[in-house]
Amino acid sequence: MKKIFFIILVVFIIANCNSNLNKYDKKKKEGYTIIENAIKKPKLKKLNLISKKKYKKNNLLYNWEINNLGNYFHYKKKGNKTFFIIRNKKHELIAQKRKIEGKGPGEVLWIASNLMNNNKIYYVDGYKQSVEIFNYKDRFKYIDTLLINDFQVYSGTTQFMKSSNSYYFAGVMPYLLVKLNENFKVVKKVKPKNKTRKELTTYNLCRTDFDSEKNIYLVFTGKKNKLEIRKYNKNLELIWINKIFDSNNKKLSPEMFTYKGDDGGKHFQMGGSMNANAIELYEGNLYLLRAAGGNKTYKKTDEKLIKNTYKIKDIKNPYIDVYDSQNGKFIYRISCDFLKTNLNYKMKIINDLFYFASQPNFDNKKLQKGSNQILKAKLNI
Repeated sequence: MKKIFFIILVVFIIANCNSNLNKYDKKKKEGYTIIENAIKKPKLKKLNLISKKKYKKNNLLYNWEINNLGNYFHYKKKGNKTFFIIRNKKHELIAQKRKIEGKGPGEVLWIASNLMNNNKIYYVDGYKQSVEIFNYKDRFKYIDTLLINDFQVYSGTTQFMKSSNSYYFAGVMPYLLVKLNENFKVVKKVKPKNKTRKELTTYNLCRTDFDSEKNIYLVFTGKKNKLEIRKYNKNLELIWINKIFDSNNKKLSPEMFTYKGDDGGKHFQMGGSMNANAIELYEGNLYLLRAAGGNKTYKKTDEKLIKNTYKIKDIKNPYIDVYDSQNGKFIYRISCDFLKTNLNYKMKIINDLFYFASQPNFDNKKLQKGSNQILKAKLNI
């Protein structure tokens, strides 16, 4: 009995010591709270892969977007034609429409962001600086065009959100956040202070989600050696800043590559690794996907700019960190051993199931192993 009691006591002490290694602190500032999480020994859980859907290179998961019903969007190539495709959670075709390229209403040139909301799909066109709206349940019937006048969107990094009577953008130039009313007029904006245009180009990069009260959760993806989550209310008033100290922060950090362009001017590209890849609010917790997207390097030759993407050094697989959305406290870490660090993923949680879409990566015109797939997983309890 003494031996059993001693073993139980040792296990309890070790567990208690491990939990004490993770530090949590918060301090009130004028109007908002500063939160600090130091992650030293995270409690671990694991995702188990349930299913995998592989797509060939004529069906591309660029700009993959999924709604709460499991309906999702992707592209399809057929010769020199491109089609918008909507499928249900069983991967069955719901709707398709040929992409009409042009500068007119209902035409799309360059998708910077997209959103599925009810029966509508919104395409943010980075070239036209507009939002093109279609009803995908009615054979992609064109509905309206909303013109963007007060800011500039980025390709692939701008975040677009919609509530019942408001629109929100995140990660635009020169603002971190913009709120527009139902008439698409700007009513509030958040701009970082004391930043040059070049600094804003990377500083404003982020991923977002929001809750039923339209509180916005934002994680920065372009900060060097830093991980930071912010929470804003629906009026874009700051609620808290969550500064996260983790041993992987330096490994998951961007690097700026500057080069001389063909026009003779100075240009730059974001290399290195992203601080985070996705943020998802689900049942009161924030799920933060990290260690995906690879480590990017650039090399400029006389002919072209060459990009290479490698696995992230010293991190075996991407993982998900979970935080309380109210107080910002770190809770546990989820390992995802079926994901690869050199591939970029989008993530969505529906009915306790985790959905991931790996973006297409090509080597000599062939899809890389693991890319252009939809994966479904469940937490191992």
